[in-house]
Amino acid sequence: MFNSSRYRLFFSGLMLMLIIGLMAVGFTPRLAVRAEGLAGFALSFDGRDDMVNLGSTVSMFPNDGWVYTKTVSLWVKPEGVADCSVINGIPRIEPAQCDNIFGDFARWWGISRGPTQIWVWMACFDPANPSTYPPYSPIRQIQFGYTLDEWMHIALVHGNGYLSAYKNGNLVGSVNCIGTAQPPAQPVLYFGGMIKADSQNQNHSFWGFQGQIDELRIYSTALSQQEIQDTMMSELTGAEAGLVAYYKMSNGEGLTLTDDSGHGKTGQLMDGTNIVPGNGTPPLWVISGALDNPPPTLSPTVTGTMTSTPSASPLPPTATSILTESPTPAGSLTPTSAVATNTPTRTPPPTRTPRPTFTASPTSLPPTITPTRTPPPTRTPRPTFTASPTSLPPTITPTRTPRPTRTPWPTFTASPTRTPTQIPIETETFTPTSLPTFTPSPLPVVTDTVVPTETQTTSP
Repeated sequence: MFNSSRYRLFFSGLMLMLIIGLMAVGFTPRLAVRAEGLAGFALSFDGRDDMVNLGSTVSMFPNDGWVYTKTVSLWVKPEGVADCSVINGIPRIEPAQCDNIFGDFARWWGISRGPTQIWVWMACFDPANPSTYPPYSPIRQIQFGYTLDEWMHIALVHGNGYLSAYKNGNLVGSVNCIGTAQPPAQPVLYFGGMIKADSQNQNHSFWGFQGQIDELRIYSTALSQQEIQDTMMSELTGAEAGLVAYYKMSNGEGLTLTDDSGHGKTGQLMDGTNIVPGNGTPPLWVISGALDNPPPTLSPTVTGTMTSTPSASPLPPTATSILTESPTPAGSLTPTSAVATNTPTRTPPPTRTPRPTFTASPTSLPPTITPTRTPPPTRTPRPTFTASPTSLPPTITPTRTPRPTRTPWPTFTASPTRTPTQIPIETETFTPTSLPTFTPSPLPVVTDTVVPTETQTTSP
């Protein structure tokens, strides 16, 4: 007859032995954290008003050396739709105008997300070239694709005069960048989002990342590819060399983000500001799946081309390393960058000696890649060019024609004053002839006789 109580007792004992055996096997931390849920928590951002404030950049690092050397790495799970600025009716698809995954305000370097690409970027300057000083520092950027709802590991490495980007432990590309340009004001570091200043509000006032972020690590050193691969699938102790801040999202609740390196670089979860009012829901604490699965073993074949993209933003023209990925068979890991090339040599993973009862399958581990680092190319000093006279426009020496000698006006000598000859005028003397004397004759004397008139009387 079947005894269910004995069966339950037997099954319970077997499970207890299994648990003890698993503990005795001594899995490495990387296997332990890969188990479902054991990677701890992650932060989920809504892309509308969520972000985490980490304080000023200068307070994050121990000294000014970060301007030339640093590393930022994190796990990211993009979700939803990316959003970029629209200025004067024109969408601005560029790293400083799209969603902020990690970076400083007012946007001089960081990791950004566009509609179809991730950018690792930086405004760079050369101390020996004043034309690259802020605010005229050119933007150097490396871009690569992503898959929605899929965890990916990103590393920004800056050092030895180069900015490099790594995706899932593989080198994507490198560009020249000596120092990180900074404005006079002290920028502030954010991840998960960033709100614009009032003066920049043009139909878009928030650069918010929609998705999940976990295992954010900030170093004051430039990690090698091997160091990235050795630590990307496991949690850190917090005592690693060069580690200045470590956020493994260990709190699980509240509005404070603890710095698990012990250096006290505490972050503050934010739900909007007075510019963009919050919706009442800050970044959410969720169970992380960042370390649950090893990254793909296919490595991208990178083709880098440098283009200059004029920008109407306050930033100068952008020098872009545009990278396309095409999978190659596993075991053929040959990343090629626009500037420097590291050709790792894949070695077989070490064979783990199985312990009694349980055997850890080495195939569950990501392949161990031992890259042969090619030393950075020796920078050839910039040649001194002597300007050849032929490179200049021909010098025209005008021949001055002497001004013509002016012929003096002729001198006229006035002739002596001519005395006019007086023409004699003939004067005719008129002597009147004496007139004859007229003696009138005496007139006769006539005597009138008055005859009296006879008066005639008429009778009636």
